Amino acid sequence: VLVAGELRDGMKLTRTKHPNPKWTLSYISKVLYGENINSINFALCRPDWNRSKEELTELTNLPQLGEFEWREDAQNLMKEMEQTEETQRSFCRSILSFLKRDNPNPH
Repeated sequence: VLVAGELRDGMKLTRTKHPNPKWTLSYISKVLYGENINSINFALCRPDWNRSKEELTELTNLPQLGEFEWREDAQNLMKEMEQTEETQRSFCRSILSFLKRDNPNPH
């Protein structure tokens, strides 16, 4: 914002910079809220993530991303993703431990 004021009907807005061309408002809205229309999250207007952890990290780290809702939702999705990964690792360790215990000499 160059000059504080109010927008009125008929006024023109000009974008002077576009530091993150990938992350348009429509793209962020789509990837956070609208990609999986068969999801209960979509029906309840809750965020949902169907992309890579790297892309979610990229989104979360955008300095221009609004804190309220968008960044909060992205950070919460990241926490959920990390908890799921840790649960999966723990499960795999348990299975490996169980298999080693039941079969100490596999060869």
